[in-house]
Amino acid sequence: MPHAFQVGQLVRATGKFSDRTGQDGVYEVVRLLPPDTDGVPKYRIRSQALGQERVVNQPEIAKGPQG
Repeated sequence: MPHAFQVGQLVRATGKFSDRTGQDGVYEVVRLLPPDTDGVPKYRIRSQALGQERVVNQPEIAKGPQG
């Protein structure tokens, strides 16, 4: 499965990731990471509001504003 998002693109948290963090904010993709053995692409993203970074699976994020 190829990466659906690119570095610099804005995304939003979805599903379990959004519930887990308690935030529905906007994040910027800062790095494309290789998939684990499950084949699902991973990303390092940074919160636009808080500046915190985290790693997420592709299904945990969706296209954001102007993303």
